[in-house]
Amino acid sequence: MKTIVWDVDDVLNDLTREWFEKEWLVTHPECNISYTQLKSNPPNELLNIDVQDYLRSLDHYRLLYGSKLKPVDEVYSWFKRYGQMYRNIVLTSTPLFYAPYSSEWVLRNFGAWIRSFNFLPSLREESEIFNYDMNKASYLKLFDKVDLFIDDNEKNILEARSIGINCITMPRPWNSDTSTIKEFLYNLITNHL
Repeated sequence: MKTIVWDVDDVLNDLTREWFEKEWLVTHPECNISYTQLKSNPPNELLNIDVQDYLRSLDHYRLLYGSKLKPVDEVYSWFKRYGQMYRNIVLTSTPLFYAPYSSEWVLRNFGAWIRSFNFLPSLREESEIFNYDMNKASYLKLFDKVDLFIDDNEKNILEARSIGINCITMPRPWNSDTSTIKEFLYNLITNHL
């Protein structure tokens, strides 16, 4: 059985879109940028704010609405059709305070297929937690076998490829994959598994 390692935010869910459209644009009506124009992540420079202010806003949204995020429809449909054919694992980067909520969300929505939740604590100003691993690639080395790693962050993809892991980038405005999510999932099956 092949093993797929999935990121959570912006792969299994639409956290950035939800935060941007339901939090940022509502509280900043003067913002004239659309979600599809978020060509960097974090988008703090595009929004003309400090990265710490961006993280505080995103974390605030996570705490209030993260448990209510819907899975990406196409991804959820993919799991319903193909999920049982693969061993599915999560490797996400999330603040330590939010990891219990993220794991609960994953298991509630994808627990029929995903049985392992792993995370790297994303650093925050007030956090003094240490990391065993500095990036997802070093964490992925712990697994005997990873057939495919899926993430929206091209830096994570490049680092994982550099250690020989097959990867595919979830299409998002801040990365170079211009396919639709439906095309991405078709490509996943036909070219990567």
